[in-house]
Amino acid sequence: MQRDAAGVLTTWVKEFNAGNVDAIAGLYSSDATLFGTISPALTTHPEDVRAYFAAVAKSRMQVKLLDGPTVTSIADAAVVLSGIYEFSGPRPDGQSFVMPARYSFVVANMDDRWRIVHQHSSRSQNRSEMTQLQAAGRGRIGGLALSASTWKPATRL
Repeated sequence: MQRDAAGVLTTWVKEFNAGNVDAIAGLYSSDATLFGTISPALTTHPEDVRAYFAAVAKSRMQVKLLDGPTVTSIADAAVVLSGIYEFSGPRPDGQSFVMPARYSFVVANMDDRWRIVHQHSSRSQNRSEMTQLQAAGRGRIGGLALSASTWKPATRL
């Protein structure tokens, strides 16, 4: 079950990198929600999910998984896939960029097909940025200290 669910992420990466907007949008359930990495708002309608990925495809952005997803079962037919990935591509000025990000996909088996029902993606600091934040005294969230030396990517499936 978990490997089948994780296959959705593999397909998502492949279609994302191919710029195949219809295939990407087809991976989401009709009532899916999406917090995209470069979007300031929650996306809640299929046409908005498609529009989000159309804009991303137009930018020629690429993604690669930096680790296999951590898979957490939350129900008989639902799992959370989480981990770290990296976006790259050209900026509007022609320079290239690389942006590490963290992700969580909630995937559910609906009518014998695994679909994304929720995705959250957000930019993450790389180890160098985490070290700089810690040195500046800003590497804390509440009582939790962020440590570049203890940061580890999610485990592989």
